[in-house]
Amino acid sequence: MEEVIFSCLVPGGHCEWFHLRDFVVKFNEINGTSYVRSECLDVYGEENQHPGQTPKRPEVLLECEGEVPLVIERKAVVWPSTHQRDHSKEHELLSDVANIVREEFNDRLYELSFCEIDLKGKNQRQVREFAKQIGGLIASNCDDAKSPRGIGSRVPLRWGFRPLASHEIDEPHQGVGIRSNVLVTSSWDLDWDERSQRTEMALEGFAERFAREASKAAPKFDDFADCKRLFVVQFFGESDIVNDEGIVGIIKASQVPEQIDEVWLTGREWVSLDDYELTWERVR
Repeated sequence: MEEVIFSCLVPGGHCEWFHLRDFVVKFNEINGTSYVRSECLDVYGEENQHPGQTPKRPEVLLECEGEVPLVIERKAVVWPSTHQRDHSKEHELLSDVANIVREEFNDRLYELSFCEIDLKGKNQRQVREFAKQIGGLIASNCDDAKSPRGIGSRVPLRWGFRPLASHEIDEPHQGVGIRSNVLVTSSWDLDWDERSQRTEMALEGFAERFAREASKAAPKFDDFADCKRLFVVQFFGESDIVNDEGIVGIIKASQVPEQIDEVWLTGREWVSLDDYELTWERVR
């Protein structure tokens, strides 16, 4: 399994089965079983006296002839707590710039580069204003922007815009549009003491978040002692600070509640330069 820390936003939506279907396929493949969904457990029902609340149960029940039933709870482990808010700004900047220049740049694939640290502490209004300025500069300098070198500036933040060369695009051709290249502040740009301190802080943060999510999940399994109880986790944060072994170590060292029988970690395997497939591995 490759890369277990994700940067992109936590998958949303109310149907957890949508996010668990591929996991069940992988689980069956690994274990030689044929579990199928029997019931989605955490949905609203007539018996729920508080329609605005989700029942305190796992997300799905699965059954397989000759096997113990399975119940699964899926959780996102996010650190730092501001990660989703900060990362959403990157998507907003790209989307707004693309909307501004789309009509003039619909002939091939382009790349907008910017530094993620320049968006830290900025609100949505400021990000939209940045996008308006960048989009305006690109649109008013079309010839330069379409040249192999592209254009860039340090105003209103550090950014660059250029067409992608053919060797940078996966086959089959990805078509037209604009993609982002977010330049992160790498931990390797820090000195040894700063890097070690940052890594230690991240490990502690992820460990605390994992323990919290496991504790929140545990009571949902109380009424399912006759089932195998699976806890599926996906980590979100800054992937250059902590490596995969660090995340696995956190899970193995954690005091997992007794209501949880197995912990499965979500990772990804790259199938191209721009695309990956989710995969899972049991770590507890």
